[in-house]
Amino acid sequence: MHGWSRRADAASWTSVWPDLALAAALTAGGQVELHFAHTSGWHGLVHGMLLFAQTAPIALRRPYPTTVAGVCAVALAVEALATTPTNTTSGLFAGLVEIYTIGRWVAGWRLVAISVVSAAALALHIVRLPDQAMSDRLDNLAFAGILSAAAWLVGRTMRRRAMDRQRAAAEAQAQREAAAAEERSRIARELHDVVAHGMGVMVVQAAAAEQMLKSDPAAAQEPLSTVRRTGQEALAEMRRLLGLLRTGDAADAGEPQPGLDRLPALVEQLRGAGMPVTLTTTVVPVPLPGGLQLCVYRIAQEALTNCLKHASGAPTEMTLAYEPDALHLRIRNSPGSPAPEADTGAGHGLFGMSERVRVYGGTLAAQREADGGFLVDARLPLDSSSGR
Repeated sequence: MHGWSRRADAASWTSVWPDLALAAALTAGGQVELHFAHTSGWHGLVHGMLLFAQTAPIALRRPYPTTVAGVCAVALAVEALATTPTNTTSGLFAGLVEIYTIGRWVAGWRLVAISVVSAAALALHIVRLPDQAMSDRLDNLAFAGILSAAAWLVGRTMRRRAMDRQRAAAEAQAQREAAAAEERSRIARELHDVVAHGMGVMVVQAAAAEQMLKSDPAAAQEPLSTVRRTGQEALAEMRRLLGLLRTGDAADAGEPQPGLDRLPALVEQLRGAGMPVTLTTTVVPVPLPGGLQLCVYRIAQEALTNCLKHASGAPTEMTLAYEPDALHLRIRNSPGSPAPEADTGAGHGLFGMSERVRVYGGTLAAQREADGGFLVDARLPLDSSSGR
């Protein structure tokens, strides 16, 4: 089979079953047509076998388009040269399906070669039909040429559209991956600042404890506890940082990273932009790592910014609840109109939020509600690194 049996680019064996049904229907229909055409005896057997070779291979037209078209063309040519050819509706339809298949699934030099072979076999078959005047032959050739060209062009058009869809899907996937990589890089830089801050606190507290150990050992317990707790938090952040580390500039280095205490200021900023936001929080009874606080803040910032862009002026509720094993952030906006300057593209905000939540082993649900509003629901687990 070699080159003639090369599989098509996007062909799939899952498509064989409908093609198998089509091949069975055309094969049965063709044999019935031959029977009623009173083609019997040795000639009838030969015609039946050659028609079978033109209809049955359609079952494999997508995984082996070139091979199927070649077999059908050879069968058509043998019928024209070795017998008195006949026309059947099933054979005509099978031929159009095979020509469409050539245009749809074959490419490169095989497309040119099999198109020429199929056209030559079809022309030979028409010329060899009995009881035709010259004008009839020319009319039949023209009619067959128009039908075949139309089927071939439809196949090429469908192929181009499929390739365009694949290309668009690949570009969208590349954009998503680039956005995720960019967000991971940003998170890594921010975690770097958190870890650096924690290390600085440890150094200061360790120096204080060292001085106290000389004069008041009992009083050194508190700074040493701070060193231990800060070290645990910094170690947890470092593990996350190593999992996300990407190259990037340090343009934001040195700037204090926001935490939960900055959420009210964020809400006031959005209110100043004309967005009615309400914030409800519960008391967090344990100290939280800076990285986790930063994660919550960034998710809230991105979600509220999206609300401002895509539901301008819509009432928005943000709730941050402390649970025994998790922090639960819920942001829901009512239906609204997009801001005039809002970007109508898909954006990458949800990818960024997903990356942040994934770092801390949490879950994120972002979905449109039945009334047209939008809900962002993030749950971030609390572990030993959270001070519990």
